[in-house]
Amino acid sequence: MAGSDMAEVIWTYLKTHSDAATLRGLVQGADANILEAGDLTEEIIMAAIEARRAAGDMNKALAIAVQDAGEEEIDRFHKNQFVNVRIYDRDRGYRNLRRCKLELLNLLAEDFDQQMTAGIGVAHVATYFVGRAGHRWDRIFDIEYEVLRFRNIVQYARG
Repeated sequence: MAGSDMAEVIWTYLKTHSDAATLRGLVQGADANILEAGDLTEEIIMAAIEARRAAGDMNKALAIAVQDAGEEEIDRFHKNQFVNVRIYDRDRGYRNLRRCKLELLNLLAEDFDQQMTAGIGVAHVATYFVGRAGHRWDRIFDIEYEVLRFRNIVQYARG
């Protein structure tokens, strides 16, 4: 997967990689609703709700968004890059969020092995699950969500 940082790598992986097909199957609209942070709108939410209702399959979350959550230096050549992955749903309780959460943990916790290939001299070393927010409510979008946080160790080229 190409990317200039781990948020972009993970977002691309979830949208396109064959290993993430099961996750995309748990999201209404599949790859179209695997978003970068900030891209979620009320229009996207309403379209996903209407499509889910029309399909008669209420067992899909509405969207997933991937957020760059900053980085910190480990040493001269290594950094932690943090990524938050949010799962969104409305009026279905925690069940759809839970299914996506478990699949994300299966995909990204420790066995995730992708390379950063944006020509910036950075390589992915490891990804670890850090924690989760639990079942939350966003009043702005009137939507339920769960946040999973991942720590990605990256190595910069020796200069």
